[in-house]
Parts: sequence; C-alpha cells; structure tokens
Amino acid sequence: MKKVRLGNIATVITKGTTPTTLGYDFVDEGINFVKVESISENGEFLPKKFAHITSDCDQKLSRSQLQLNDLLFSIAGAIGRTAIVTDDILPANTNQALAIIRVPEDVIDYSYLKYVLQSPTIVDQFEKRKQGVAQLNISLKDIGDFDIPIYGRESQKIMVDILNRVSNLISLRKQQLAKLDELVKARFVELFGDYRINEKGFDCKKGSELFKFSSGKFLPEEKRLDEGVPVYGGNGIAWYTSECLVDYPTIIIGRVGAQCGNIHAVTTPVWITDNAIYIKEQKTKAYTLEFLTELMRMMDFYQYADFSGQPKITQKPLETLDYIMPPIELQNEYTTFVEQTDKSKLTVQQSLDKLELLKKALMQKYFG
Repeated sequence: MKKVRLGNIATVITKGTTPTTLGYDFVDEGINFVKVESISENGEFLPKKFAHITSDCDQKLSRSQLQLNDLLFSIAGAIGRTAIVTDDILPANTNQALAIIRVPEDVIDYSYLKYVLQSPTIVDQFEKRKQGVAQLNISLKDIGDFDIPIYGRESQKIMVDILNRVSNLISLRKQQLAKLDELVKARFVELFGDYRINEKGFDCKKGSELFKFSSGKFLPEEKRLDEGVPVYGGNGIAWYTSECLVDYPTIIIGRVGAQCGNIHAVTTPVWITDNAIYIKEQKTKAYTLEFLTELMRMMDFYQYADFSGQPKITQKPLETLDYIMPPIELQNEYTTFVEQTDKSKLTVQQSLDKLELLKKALMQKYFG
C-alpha cells in the first residue's frame, strides 16, 4: 500500500455554480441538478430530491456538467457525502456545494475511491481543514491535498467486493425497518382512519384540554457526558448526563432546529433541554403512549414551524390543534400490534448494528 495526493491522480477537481447567479430559475422538468441533499449518507442518489434546470442553463454551466463515473464529494454543510455518477442520472449538473472529482479509469477503481472518501482517514483530514461557523466548508485545494491509500488493483477489487456485500446487507436491514414502520402506519390508518377529517367520528379535544406542555431546561456544558442519562435536544439524543429532569413516560417534541417537530417517546428517565418541548402532564387518561406517539408523528408539527430565522415551533399550535380520542380498547389493540412489531424491529436493528460495526472495522482496517 502507498499513499498519494488526490490532486496528483485526478484530472479534474472542480465545482459548479448555482443557476440563479446566472439569472436562471429551477424548473419542474429538465436536466437533473444534484445538490448535497440529493445524496444519502451512504452514497446513494435520491432522485426525488433532484432539482431541474433547462438545457440552455445546463450549457451555461458547462464546467459542472457531470460525466459517467465522476465522484461527487460534498464540501459545504454536510461535508463528506460521496457518490459515483451513474448513467441513469445523466445528463446532470451540480452546484458549488459538491466537488466534482474526475480520475482516469486505469488509475483507481471508482468504487474503491468512493469508499476511501467515506473512510475515517479522510474524515480526520477534512475535520482538520473545515472552516466556517454557520455553514462549514472545505476548499477544492483541501480536496486535492487528501492523502489517498492505494493498493494494487486486485486488492482494491477484493476490498470493494467485501464492502459492497456488507453495505448491501446494511441497506436491506434499513429497508426492512422502513417496511415495519410502514406496517405500523398502515395499521394505525386501518384502525383509526384519517385523523385529519376524523372519518370514524371519534371524540375530539384541543391539545390545551388534554396536555400540559413544557420546555426543557438548559444543561450546562460541564454536565454533558458521554454516557449516563440520555439528554434529548431538538433532534433527539444530544448527550448524556448524571441526573434526570423527567422520570416518567412522556413524549418529547423537537422545538428548535432543522428537525423541529420530530417526536420521541421515552419510558426511562431522561433530561430534556430547552431545545425541546415535552408533555409534562396528561390531564386525562385518554391515551396509550404508543397511540399518541404515532398520532403526533402523523400530525407533522414541523409544518407549523416559524422559518424567519432558525426553524422553531412554539407550544401554541400543539395546544390549539384538535386530537382525536378513540376508545382505549381500540388503542390497546393498536398498542399490542406495535409491541409485536417492535420485537421484529429489535431483531433487525441488532443485526443492522452488528453490520455497521463490521463495516466500520473493515474501513479502519483497509484505509486506516
């Protein structure tokens, strides 16, 4: 194995331009325009998140027209997302948040390079180079300066084959979890109908009549630990600490951030920060935790967020919205179904965790 500077083997390292800077608007149909959010964390394209531009705009952005087997590497925001350009997304273009890396086919296996760019050795390198506060970024020069470990072509193919197999199994497990979640949602609709129109005619009350909501409390930095009691912030578990704020089952709603409105049900002691809202008290015994959790997820509180600055929601919409109140016997039937499904999810999740640990170990072994 030897290490080479990426800039010494790449023929092109460049980036695109936002069409609006040239006076063009995005269109409903046309040439695919790939953004950072168009690439998943594991390097798959998400066509539903492509934007589109006209052919005329594409020609004006000729420098960033994508070619087969180009490597895309995000250099702003979610740094490090990597994907290989495939025939099925072409013709396509991209903006300045994605670096385009073009390497001759006889120099390195493209899939091998993709895994290298996702590896701990590259993560360490861009973590040292990233700049910015509101929007983290690295430069094209930083990309060119990446030290890339290179093995012989046969070894590269063996590594790629092993990593592909593990990655495919990881993808399969995630699909299984998604299908189980869909099954739970389908059962909810089967039992309770469309909550938005209360098609089954259940009793209904305002949130303020049912719950007492409260914001969490700020947790000083010196109390933030790597293990202990989970600390929930605006996007789920942020840290751990040594004490709890809540020691009873409740539902936590993200208050601030890109995922505000997200729902987490907890049954063990937790700390909740001021970036989240939680149900401090249920004024009635109208709900099972499982039913209320899914109902709140379907109600999609994110749509009520204020986007004038950092996305955030207040307690007001939670209190003024109408909540259906099905008979507790029907909720118990749903809860039993959820509990059975959760057992299947736990088995799949345990398998997924082992596979992700295996992939992480292989990436460390191969690329350092």
